[in-house]
Amino acid sequence: MEKLPQDFKEKWIAALRSGEFEQGRNALCRVYGIADKSYCCLGVAYRVFMGEDPYDTASGYIDGRIREGAILKGFPEILTGTTAKSDVVKSLVLMNDGVGDTTKSFSEIADYIEANL
Repeated sequence: MEKLPQDFKEKWIAALRSGEFEQGRNALCRVYGIADKSYCCLGVAYRVFMGEDPYDTASGYIDGRIREGAILKGFPEILTGTTAKSDVVKSLVLMNDGVGDTTKSFSEIADYIEANL
């Protein structure tokens, strides 16, 4: 399996474990109010890499560039693409958005990333 760049991996894992991000489902980032946001684990990756939320405040729509496969300059390619095209993305989405016992916390997802990516 392809590996993440070490610097990015360490920053992403630290962000997932920091408690700074509320875990959400089915969107990279959802904004419920000025300071009320939730993130998918991939939304946290985007935030770590880009330094901004994956959310277009002008249109009010979630930014789907990661899922749509646009390769952001320097963004790890194994995290781009639709879930149908990327086994890594598919696995992470299923962990984050799963149902019942298949849903994993950010801490558990960070453990998976640390051990496997």
